[in-house]
Amino acid sequence: ACERSIGRQSNFADGLDGRAGGARHGGEPERVARMLGAAEALRERSGEPLAPFRRPGYECMLADLRIQLPDAEFDRAWASSRTLSADDAAELALGSHPAPRSAPVAAFPKGLSAREVDVLRLVAEGLPDAEVAERLFLARRTVNTHLTSIYTKLRVNSRSAATRFAVEHGLT
Repeated sequence: ACERSIGRQSNFADGLDGRAGGARHGGEPERVARMLGAAEALRERSGEPLAPFRRPGYECMLADLRIQLPDAEFDRAWASSRTLSADDAAELALGSHPAPRSAPVAAFPKGLSAREVDVLRLVAEGLPDAEVAERLFLARRTVNTHLTSIYTKLRVNSRSAATRFAVEHGLT
């Protein structure tokens, strides 16, 4: 029975990772960090490490979160998830477990999505499209699509104008 319980915990942790992957572009990076933290804690408790073939996707999600969340917010979300019971982690994964917040998260200016802000921040750093794509684990074409949407929303037609907007609105 103990082996079955451990197996269930590691399977459940893999399921949490999967739900986090599905939710990672939904504008709730704190919830995703909490799901990944809960999954990691379950793996530690079961003694079952993350399967090597799952590591690249897991690292990609963590890299995304590090871009989307300031370090303090990431650390707080991760730490708060470490003590969740399996039931609470399941509720979190299903979206019925609210994340603790001290203040509501402000929407991005001009209707930009979280992913568009990710792209804009890297463009504002002066990175070319290929490097933006590499850092965000996107196809170059996807970066171009995001840039087109960003330019349209900001009503600009150049990288320098978009960069100026990012700086003026504290997105860098």
